[in-house]
Amino acid sequence: MPRIRQKRRVLLPPKMEGFKPFGMSRCKVGQIALTYEEYEAIRLSDYQGLTQAEAAEQMGVSRPTFTRIYEHARKVVASALIEGKTLLIGGGDFESDTYWYRCCACKQVNTSDEPAPYCQSCRSKDLKLLHDPSNDTNVSTLLCYHDLRIYVTNKGEMIMKIAIPTRANVVDDHFGHCEYYTLVSVDENNNIIAQENLQAPQGCGCKSNIAGVLQEMGVTVMLAGNMGQGALNKLSSHNIKVFRGCSGEVKQVVSDFIAGKITDSGMGCNAHHGAHDHQCSHHE
Repeated sequence: MPRIRQKRRVLLPPKMEGFKPFGMSRCKVGQIALTYEEYEAIRLSDYQGLTQAEAAEQMGVSRPTFTRIYEHARKVVASALIEGKTLLIGGGDFESDTYWYRCCACKQVNTSDEPAPYCQSCRSKDLKLLHDPSNDTNVSTLLCYHDLRIYVTNKGEMIMKIAIPTRANVVDDHFGHCEYYTLVSVDENNNIIAQENLQAPQGCGCKSNIAGVLQEMGVTVMLAGNMGQGALNKLSSHNIKVFRGCSGEVKQVVSDFIAGKITDSGMGCNAHHGAHDHQCSHHE
């Protein structure tokens, strides 16, 4: 019987959402993600100078598990530095006792024992929830869509490219059987500036090269219906963030995503058998 995966304890969120390289061409800058538990491993070991045994105890994991987290974190940071990639910090499988918020007005990170009505620094009510300790489905496993943009033009314009498995202008319920991919480009002002279709290869599931093709085209987000774990892992390895559980007309789904209403359902193909009318998971 497989062991239950233990969530990693993270004390506080980082002050920033990531880092971007400068002094190089901004055209097609790649990106790589550091999870919150990987950030915590570096903070405890490299910044605070704890031994791996001490750091593992603080995170509530075994030393071998901590070592794996730490080593992967170092590789992620090294890749960002050597290859000039944007480093995003967020997501992961962790737990924390406090609510985490980022103020959209002053960008300050807020933590509190109870749900916060406003920013502790500027009193703004425009807060983005990063972590909810009362919810098993962690909001913080999702990177904010603002963080999923990449530079793709020679003018240095920041564009986000979204792929949607499509059939007859609606989100196809099964990623691996879609008719084509709708590719939507969104500018810095959240305006849709381009849309094109990419014909899906036969058998476009996790064993195909579609993830590499989409990454090469600059895609960083996929809004999908059902998707198995193999396909999810494949897309994630190509730095494409997947939001599962979407359904309906492509145009409306993209609009809802831009408005910040869509979250990942966290469900694969097996979880939706028999549920033909599921909708996107939305922040209301």
